Amino acid sequence: MKSRKVLLIAGMVVCSLFSTINSNAQTDTVVAANVTSDPVQVTDNTGVEMNIIKLNLLSPFFKNISIQYERVINKFLSVDLTVSFMPNTTLPYKNLLIKMTGYDDPAKEDAIRGIKMSTYSISPEVRFYTGKKGYGKGFYVALSYRYSHFELNKLTYIYADYPAADSSVSFTGKMNVHYAGVLLGAQWFVGKHFTIDWWFFGPLVGYERSSVKGIASVPLSQEDQDDLRDYLEAINFPNTEKTINVDQYGATVGLKGLMYGMRFGLALGFRF
Repeated sequence: MKSRKVLLIAGMVVCSLFSTINSNAQTDTVVAANVTSDPVQVTDNTGVEMNIIKLNLLSPFFKNISIQYERVINKFLSVDLTVSFMPNTTLPYKNLLIKMTGYDDPAKEDAIRGIKMSTYSISPEVRFYTGKKGYGKGFYVALSYRYSHFELNKLTYIYADYPAADSSVSFTGKMNVHYAGVLLGAQWFVGKHFTIDWWFFGPLVGYERSSVKGIASVPLSQEDQDDLRDYLEAINFPNTEKTINVDQYGATVGLKGLMYGMRFGLALGFRF
């Protein structure tokens, strides 16, 4: 039973951890994308291009893609929309996670390596440029909202006390998070059409609702159910309300509460 409990909690911790990393570190990356074969330059009476499309250069390190569009309104103000997604794939930095959990059991390590996750997020943002040049250039302060959705699957838990190959629990999980935050950064123009956007400090606070469901291929005994329920109830998730249901067919865990994070990113953009 001990192995079963450890893997269940590992899955929940991994889901929570990567919700923070993906919705914060992944957050927004921005890079140049081809606009059209015959781009039309949109400028105001200053002659400055007012549109910037970007690709986050850091996102691929977290196995996701993040694209941002910025529309300059005037010298001091712009609005942005960022869309990021990660297809269903194995977790990034799996070996680091294994070291963090302290596992030395090959079965548990294989369980983490087999986990798959997918995410997407949408983030509108308002930027206020404080420098003299403005129009999308220089230091800025931004207010942002972010909606993030995460799905976790392929967390297969093998019963330690039942050696049969089909004695396992298959877990899936979903998480939805609504974030609000501020962002500090700076954007530079490079040449006639390119930009570098670096946001380096972006604290976030959000409200999350998540659920993890496990289906047992072999019914759990009453003793196993009691042990699993006691163990889950003893786990502390700060600032989170927890709902646990365990029966012979498996377990469900529901979480809702506050979540905190930090945004950072580096993007290459194309002005037009």
